[in-house]
Order: sequence, then C-alpha cells, then structure tokens
Amino acid sequence: MDWAQRPVSVDKHMQESTFGDCPPRRACAGELILLVESEPLIAIDLEACLKSAGADVFHAPTLSEALAFTRKRSAAAAVIEYYLPGQDAEALCSQLERCSTPFVFLSKDGADQISRWARAPVIHKPVHPDVVVDAVVRLLRNARDG
Repeated sequence: MDWAQRPVSVDKHMQESTFGDCPPRRACAGELILLVESEPLIAIDLEACLKSAGADVFHAPTLSEALAFTRKRSAAAAVIEYYLPGQDAEALCSQLERCSTPFVFLSKDGADQISRWARAPVIHKPVHPDVVVDAVVRLLRNARDG
C-alpha cells in the first residue's frame, strides 16, 4: 500500500503545533524536504523552521522549478502551496505520488480537500511555521512506519 492510501494521522484542520513553541531540533534530521511556496516571506519562515528541525530544504517558488527538481532528486516529503498564481499543482502531485513522496498542502482558500489527493493534509494559511514542521514530521513518521 502506498502512502496516499494509508489513513492520515495528521489533523487536516491543524492550526496549532503539538510541539508547543518549537519542533524538536533534529525531528527532520538529514531529510530533504521540497518546499513549493511563491510568497518569499512565508518561504523564508518555513525554510528556517524546517532547517531548525534538521531538514535540508530545496525551495522552489514555481511549479516548473519543483518539477525540474523532482526529475533530478528525490525528497523525503514536500510542502506545497497548491494554488500558485496562475497554476495548480496537479502535475507535481502526480510526480510525487509516482515517487511515493508524501506531501502536505498549504492553502489560503479554505479548501479541506484538494482534488484527488483527499488524504494529503491541508494546512490553512496563515499558520505558524511550527505547524508545518509538525505535519512534515508526521508524514515522515508515517512513511517510515509503512
């Protein structure tokens, strides 16, 4: 069974981190996380928080950059702003699914489910970066536990 078919333990309406003020410093140690976010200030905050949890982060501000990355490298998980200006992430999500890479969506439109990826957690913006790290840690744990 691939990750998309398993029950998701991430609260789809999560708005508070279960870590409190800060995720564990090494919660994502050595994991490569793909961050797809078009808003520079949000991306900076998310990248800093993921790095503070030990992750290596590749930030792609556009879907074309994210797709190019997935053709060359494999991420342990991805954080995706689904509704990027003028585009949606269907092709990227399909590629990640083929590679069995779990992902979480960031959405400011209030969608609880996004298309056929109903099992992918949706985190509503605005959100504290620790909440996103919490979701990534849970995705990684679910992927490891099979």
